[in-house]
Amino acid sequence: MIFKILTIIIIVLLFIMITIVVYFAKNGIFKRIKPTIKNTGGFAITKQTFTGSQEDIVTEFEKQIEILKSFDIGYAHPICSYEDIPGKDNVLTNAEIGFVLYKGTEENLIELGKHIPLGTFEKKERIVVYFPFKGGLSIQLGIAKTYPALKKYAKKHNIKTGKITELYNSINKRIEYMVDFQKLK
Repeated sequence: MIFKILTIIIIVLLFIMITIVVYFAKNGIFKRIKPTIKNTGGFAITKQTFTGSQEDIVTEFEKQIEILKSFDIGYAHPICSYEDIPGKDNVLTNAEIGFVLYKGTEENLIELGKHIPLGTFEKKERIVVYFPFKGGLSIQLGIAKTYPALKKYAKKHNIKTGKITELYNSINKRIEYMVDFQKLK
């Protein structure tokens, strides 16, 4: 009797452990980070300056979504840019947040510009890392794994990092970390 109970408990625990490992694997815990240099950008975006806690970004995105919908502007991926790789203090200063824009009439875009600043995410070479985007956990894992890898890559290749941009690509289900850089001599 005790043997059967122990066997059932072990099977249940193994099932739970396998489920946890699969969950973390889907969220990128085992993802190997490989920074590369690629041409990125070249699209129109909303570009709102943001200072505050990272938790408040979602509220600001929701406000932008309502405005975009009211002008019948097509929007896609949320995008956040920071002046430098964020530290551990959880306060963002000089951040720009917005969305990639993909459709809208000229008149609607002009009106939108009166409510939300518009800009272009310039096309140029950047250090790029792709990380799976499955939800909140993958965002935290991406930050924890990607930022140190970007710093290490920059140091190894004698590169000074600049503005970092995170694009949450829901179509390809990935977070795209893109870092402006300058080669040091």
